[in-house]
Parts: sequence; C-alpha cells; structure tokens
Amino acid sequence: MMVVCGILLLVLSGSLTWIIEISLSRHIATAYDTVTMITIATYTFYKITVAAVQRVRHWDTSPLSVVIRNIRYAEVAASVLTLQRSMLASVKFH
Repeated sequence: MMVVCGILLLVLSGSLTWIIEISLSRHIATAYDTVTMITIATYTFYKITVAAVQRVRHWDTSPLSVVIRNIRYAEVAASVLTLQRSMLASVKFH
C-alpha cells in the first residue's frame, strides 16, 4: 500500500507541475485580487502549520499512519503550488 501511495503521489506532483507550466506558458492562469490572494496564502500557511504540528505530536510509524501523513503532505504541496501559481499569475498579468 505504501509503494502504491508513493507512486500516486509522484504522479500527482508531476501533474501539478505540468499544469502550472502549461497555465503560465499559455497565459491561462487566473489572476486574483488582493483579498483572494491573502485568503489563499492564509489557507496555505494554516495547512503547513497543521502538518508540522501533527508531525511533531504524533510519532506513530504504522503503515496506515505514514500513508495518511504523506497524503497530508501532498495536500500541503498542492496548496503551496496553487499559491505559487496564483502569485505568479498576479505578478505576471498586472
């Protein structure tokens, strides 16, 4: 189960990188206003903080816990990439 989860997370990161590259190169990324950008940034930093705190508090090494923790880290990475894409689009188009 851990190997399959790892492979799927690699596919997810590759597809997210590809989506960001295409959306920025073809100018189809959405530029948001300031309030929306602050909201996206707040959500992203909240997810990073929650993942870090839960990592410090829980040292469970069971395979299911490791998989769930890795999925949480992938969610954080997707939030960071969304923030990055939004910021690049806002700077590039304004």
